[in-house]
Amino acid sequence: LFARAAYGALMRGGGGDRVHAFLGGAAAAQIGIWDSAQQLEGFLELSGASRDHVLCAHWDEETFKPAFVVFVVPGVQWLVVSVRGSMNWKAVLTDIAAEPSEVPGGLAHSGMVRSARWVLSQIRSVLEAALVERPDYSVVCTGHSLGANVAALLALFLREEPEGTSDREEEQAPAAAEAFRKTVAYTFGGSPLMSPELGVRCAPFVLSVSRNFDFVTRLSVLGVDRLMLELTEKSAPKMAKQWLLAKLGRTEELQDRKVAARNRAFGNDAHVPDPLVPAGLLLHIDTTRPEFQDFPADRPPRLHWALPGFYQQISISPQMFQNHIPVKYVENLLAFLRHGAPQYAKELHLASRAGRNSDTEWRVRMSLEALIMAE
Repeated sequence: LFARAAYGALMRGGGGDRVHAFLGGAAAAQIGIWDSAQQLEGFLELSGASRDHVLCAHWDEETFKPAFVVFVVPGVQWLVVSVRGSMNWKAVLTDIAAEPSEVPGGLAHSGMVRSARWVLSQIRSVLEAALVERPDYSVVCTGHSLGANVAALLALFLREEPEGTSDREEEQAPAAAEAFRKTVAYTFGGSPLMSPELGVRCAPFVLSVSRNFDFVTRLSVLGVDRLMLELTEKSAPKMAKQWLLAKLGRTEELQDRKVAARNRAFGNDAHVPDPLVPAGLLLHIDTTRPEFQDFPADRPPRLHWALPGFYQQISISPQMFQNHIPVKYVENLLAFLRHGAPQYAKELHLASRAGRNSDTEWRVRMSLEALIMAE
């Protein structure tokens, strides 16, 4: 809910809940159709937050400088940092700056590392001041897509570097440091961004959620290289040549060609990109089984704990872009909670109210808070 809310005006009234609408909204954001006040209003409506609970926000998006909002959730005593996903062509430059960068415990996508470092430089003093006033609050990072990657790294940096390096008031440091060491992250639709050993290290405090064939959750340099090889092998000219060689009985030559092509891409002498994995524990949402397609409203999605290798290959599907839309994550998880907590089922329903009731997200949020506090 909070990860989707970071998109602000784009998602207001369900405006970014379809692929074409999302792309159109991103284009509108690019030309500056929404100002900061409208972005904030969209966030407040989508998150169910009140204006006085927002501590700081940055809505302009640049390369290595994503949009974000910091706010408090008194009902569950959370101090939330929600990072927005890509809505600007400049953010694409962040995505493609994919060379590995050293971080505590391993390697990570350098574009995401730079973005997380920048966000941290903007919010550390805000978080420290807030924790002095609210020492019992927990720091929670969240985000979708690019925002998911940045949120996971933010949690890592806050836990590994709780004291920070910047000058600040001495009385703020001890109060904040203890909370920073317990920071957690809940991320949605993030891409493989860190070395396997670092992914394991993040498991105690990062939950990464993916769904179906979401293309971003499989998008890495290694994954793209594999896809290009597979597409080349299945191209019409390549298939025609293979058919001709088979008909001529030159099967040995055909096999040699296949091996040579793969060796050029992934052999001992090839420059093979380092494999990257999503952060932390990996929870996969599956709504592809036939019974869900026939009765989607009556069936909770199937949830699986996934292994990192599951996301090393890009899966081509007609739904690969639609599967990435934030509201799909929200609706699937709410459906699962309705099945597991029927006493809250009436209010844990976004789709039936979207666009018809401005307090939809507030009602959902109140039910989620009640569910969390009941555990």
